[in-house]
Amino acid sequence: EKWIESSEKTEMLCVDYALSNHTLAMKQCREVLLWYQRLYPNRKVILAGDSAGACIAFRLAMRYGRTLEALVMISPWIVQDIRASSFRKNRHSDYLTTEFVQIASSLHGLNKTDTVVSPLFCTLGAFRNVPRTLLVWGENELFRDDCMSFASRLTREGVSVTISRSSNKPHVWVLLYPWLYSENEAIGTIREIASFCFVGDVCDGGRR
Repeated sequence: EKWIESSEKTEMLCVDYALSNHTLAMKQCREVLLWYQRLYPNRKVILAGDSAGACIAFRLAMRYGRTLEALVMISPWIVQDIRASSFRKNRHSDYLTTEFVQIASSLHGLNKTDTVVSPLFCTLGAFRNVPRTLLVWGENELFRDDCMSFASRLTREGVSVTISRSSNKPHVWVLLYPWLYSENEAIGTIREIASFCFVGDVCDGGRR
């Protein structure tokens, strides 16, 4: 497949940024930005993150999106409150719990509606610099409805959005392969992510 040849020529950087209970959310963004500017100042990159890391990636994409090739967000934790109906509907199907989300959201030192940690609350037009984006989530996760709302908001602001959602799967499920999920279950979504990154569109199953 085309993406296999492309991926073999790709460099990858994983930033071990400080966790929320050690530092404030804005410092995490600065840590990632520092490495990006130090190692890839004149190169377009694909920025990716999962859960809270996806929110950090998105904050950077909002500001520096014009210099990015693309953005990949897996099960993004994009809103800090628990008002979405999927928190109730999926409370027994996701390994994340409402209690854990509430505790974790109190560690960053910011109001839960602050746009640094809840960018879905940004004013209209704030996403104008965001590059083409792939959103990946499981239909059984607590954040499902927030992911859906986020996809709609990005589309409304003119961002090219590709969606990959998997039925009967919890939070960041594809990253749990091969420990909890088989290759047969995960390979379709892995192909979608790789094809989006290296070809520019999904192989199959994704919805634009």
